[in-house]
Amino acid sequence: MLAHRRTALAAAASIGFWSIIAPAWADGMPRSPRPDPYAYSPGGVALDYNWTGIYFGGHLGGAIANWDWTSATSGEPTEHTASGFAGGAQIGLQKQWDWIVVGAEVSYTWADLEGTKTSALIAGTTLTSEANSLLLVTGRLGFAWQNVLAYVKGGYASADVSFSAFGLTASKRADGSVAGLGLEYGLTPHIVIGAEYDWLKLSGSGTNALDADVDIQTLTARVSFKFGRMGAAPY
Repeated sequence: MLAHRRTALAAAASIGFWSIIAPAWADGMPRSPRPDPYAYSPGGVALDYNWTGIYFGGHLGGAIANWDWTSATSGEPTEHTASGFAGGAQIGLQKQWDWIVVGAEVSYTWADLEGTKTSALIAGTTLTSEANSLLLVTGRLGFAWQNVLAYVKGGYASADVSFSAFGLTASKRADGSVAGLGLEYGLTPHIVIGAEYDWLKLSGSGTNALDADVDIQTLTARVSFKFGRMGAAPY
């Protein structure tokens, strides 16, 4: 009987001990906070930018032209270099697959470029070269990272050119090619800013200009308004 009482007392003491120690020990352990059902949870922000769409806009900057031709009247070789303001408009469309963007663009640039020099053969005679009204029809291949797009371009180019020597003036629409590159940044899904460099190489041979070559380089800042998809680009 005495042994049974001792066992019962030991069990009761053990239960009492753990009833005191367990809550205290549990309070010292880290606990996961309960979620607050009334806490504010911001919605997810989409970071993907889609370059697919149709766009139009304008560009401003400068141009440098170099003319290299020979007068058909005197055979005198002439080389001119001139620079000036350039500005115009562009319209295009493009499609994005993953990080690759393919498109086409038509642009018109007004530039008043004129170079002059005095003839080395006939005193008092001025030789003049002019170029303006640049038209580009190009394809574009771009590489996108979110709302940043780097691209190269190439295609057809033309411009109004004229050559004046010894009282004779020849004007024509010169044809050739263009190569360029650019960088664009999407401020919003519909507003895009950027910068572009183009190099035009034209043949301007005319009635009084033999072997006439015209090189024109332009550097412009651009802004375009894009209409198209707003979600992530397809893979």
